[in-house]
Amino acid sequence: MRVQKINKLLIFKNNYQNLQREYKFEIFGLVQYLNDKIFKTRGRVTHLNSIALRFDDKFATFKRRNARMKRYYL
Repeated sequence: MRVQKINKLLIFKNNYQNLQREYKFEIFGLVQYLNDKIFKTRGRVTHLNSIALRFDDKFATFKRRNARMKRYYL
């Protein structure tokens, strides 16, 4: 995945979580889908203060602060 695509996913996920906190609704499967796209893993993701992404081509690390993720199960 390229950096721009991951950035768009992160911004979309943060906007969605802000709406979820304000209006207290949840679209089932959306956060799990975004977690799979970002982390490429299946399982649970606990509260994270930073998101670290590894790219296969350059092995770079991308960190995003203040991105909180609740615990979701697939």
